[in-house]
Amino acid sequence: MIKISLTGEAKINSPKGFSLVELLVALTIMSILVGSISLIMFRKEETLKNLSTKIVQNMRLAQQRAIRENKSYQVEIDFSDNSFNFANDAVNLPDDISITIRTAENQQLEKDLVAVTFYPDMSSSGGMVTLESDKEVFEITLTWISGKISTSYHVKSS
Repeated sequence: MIKISLTGEAKINSPKGFSLVELLVALTIMSILVGSISLIMFRKEETLKNLSTKIVQNMRLAQQRAIRENKSYQVEIDFSDNSFNFANDAVNLPDDISITIRTAENQQLEKDLVAVTFYPDMSSSGGMVTLESDKEVFEITLTWISGKISTSYHVKSS
């Protein structure tokens, strides 16, 4: 703001503080930064529970596909690269998560490759898949006759 006195001198009067617009712009920028930093921190790594849920969902889809297409369908578990291989998807587990599987002998396809088979009559090859990290354990149980897929999850005690 410019003020002109009676003597004809012009004085520039600079306001002290910030205008409302400047404050709103600064707050908007800060909130965007805080939001993006929190997303990066929370998305850092998928937890064992999230990965296991994705595996179970894909197993249920494989089971439905076997029923719908009226032919058996296999989900391959590859120990060499710590992955579950489905028709349209693969779930790769980090190296710090170990996989253990108990199933029929005929489900071992190769040295490091085991399959879980779903049949058109809703049954499965059965067995139990255990995913374990240093803090968590997730178990997927496949019932042989009914093909039911059940899960259990627990955090290891320190």
